[in-house]
Order: sequence, then structure tokens, then C-alpha cells
Amino acid sequence: MNYNRVGPVLIAALISSVISGALWAKMLSISTALAGISSIIVGILIGLSVLLVGRTRKIGYGLIASAYAVIGLTLGKFLDVRWNTLQRIQRYLMNQYQISAEQAEPMAQAQFGGYSTWEMITDQTTSWDILLYAAAAYFAFRIVFVRFLHNVIQTVEEED
Repeated sequence: MNYNRVGPVLIAALISSVISGALWAKMLSISTALAGISSIIVGILIGLSVLLVGRTRKIGYGLIASAYAVIGLTLGKFLDVRWNTLQRIQRYLMNQYQISAEQAEPMAQAQFGGYSTWEMITDQTTSWDILLYAAAAYFAFRIVFVRFLHNVIQTVEEED
């Protein structure tokens, strides 16, 4: 049977984008070196959730997966700024001026306090981030059309 599953696909994409965006932001607090690979993983996770719920390969589902991959990374960037910027400023001050964490904390809060979250996001966004967004969107779109995964889903449905 071929049902219209756009509603459940949108809900699954939203849930997976929120979860993967939060995980991406948490990973960035640990290390920014793996931001590229983890952004691709965000795209793959969202694409898989769309494929599992949608159960068919449609251009519309691929576009939904791509859009929600970008939304997930945008949420991740927002959370990264909210969760990690103060600590990054504090670490920079500690390394630059050879001061303790207790001395660096009020200085970091003074620097961080003068900016809105939007200003911090635009300040920290680089052309590299745009490439990461594009990679996540591409992989989210492509994963919906992987024939092997589609065949596995159909096989599981036929067994039920």
C-alpha cells in the first residue's frame, strides 16, 4: 500500500533534526576538529529517519530531509553559541594572558555579555560552515534514494 506519509515524515524529520542538532553542538564543545564529519552524520541521520518513516524514495522526501538537515545544523550552531562561546573566550584569555580560570571568567563574561546570540552566530559563521550545511543537505537528500536501504525497508515490511 502506498499511503501519503508527508505528515509523519515532517514530524520525524523535525525530531531527528532537533536531536542531531543538539548532539552536533555537544560534539563541538568537545572538539571542533570533527565538525565536518559530524555534520555529514547529521545529514545521514535525518535522511535515514525520513526514509524509515516515508518508506519510499520521493524527491519531496529528499527535499524535506535536506531542509531539515540545514535546520538541524542551524539549531546546532545556535546551541553551540549558547553553550560553548563563553568557555572558548575563557580558554583563549587563559592561554593568551597566562591567567587562571578564576581571573579569566569575569573577563570572558564581560566580553560575551555585550553581544546578542544572533551577533555571535554571525560572527562565528564562516564559509566553512556553509560547506558543512551543503554537505549535510546533500547527504540527507541522497540517503533517501539509497536503493539498498529502500530494499531492506521493503523486505522488513513484507515479512510483517
